[in-house]
Amino acid sequence: MPVGPIGLNAAILYASGDSDTTDATDDVNINTIDGDFRASNILVRNDFNNYEGVTSLSGATGGLGLQAIKVAATLPAMKALNSTHTPEIGLVYARTSEDDADGDNDLGVEIYANTNCVFDQNLSGNIGLAFVSAGDAMADTSAGDPDPEDQLKLEASLTFHF
Repeated sequence: MPVGPIGLNAAILYASGDSDTTDATDDVNINTIDGDFRASNILVRNDFNNYEGVTSLSGATGGLGLQAIKVAATLPAMKALNSTHTPEIGLVYARTSEDDADGDNDLGVEIYANTNCVFDQNLSGNIGLAFVSAGDAMADTSAGDPDPEDQLKLEASLTFHF
């Protein structure tokens, strides 16, 4: 939704998790998303390794499903360093749909900033910075570590069009 020169957007994602497997009436689990879907840089992203090397939501959440809320703002395009930039800043809260073995479901809160850079008609790129304040569900209690690790991520990519 445009608000003056800024574009505001919001998204809600829900994917169910596996119920207790001892129940013969379990519903079918739907806990993954298309690989092209991207709602943030770390928490809700399925196109490459996200939180600590996990490559899919079913692996990231252990079959517990996913719920996420995102709010973001896209700023007006600006010229800098011989290119056009379209920046976006956003905030995402994510949790699992089902509680884990420890009764936790909080995956965390992510704040991110991205910019799409157009250098010329054949070359473009993306630069992204994200920080996740990891929730209790990200703690690796099997390794004896009750505190989850926050994550900071910087990424950059170039695309050549021919």
